[in-house]
Amino acid sequence: MVEFLQQPNPAVMGTVRADGMPVTVATWYLWDGGRILLNLDAERSRFVHLRHDPRVSLTVIEAGNWYRHVSLQGRVTLQDDTGLADIASALEALRRPALPRPRRRE
Repeated sequence: MVEFLQQPNPAVMGTVRADGMPVTVATWYLWDGGRILLNLDAERSRFVHLRHDPRVSLTVIEAGNWYRHVSLQGRVTLQDDTGLADIASALEALRRPALPRPRRRE
């Protein structure tokens, strides 16, 4: 499982809104020695959801084979990324050529 999570696969993150409605969104993650790092700007809805209710679900899907996946559930720990060290690591990991980059809508 660790080897799978170390790869730059796409993922879907599930959170719970304040009214109890579940919400899912595609996201990138970084496996960092036993923990999952997620880039959550304080202005994003999912960050607001997690501040209210820290329960989260993350399903990591193998690129090119969505039948192979790993699903994790738990509670997040929100912390500031002082000096942006964690996000810099995540961005570097995502630069690997394992996945084609999606085209932007014009």
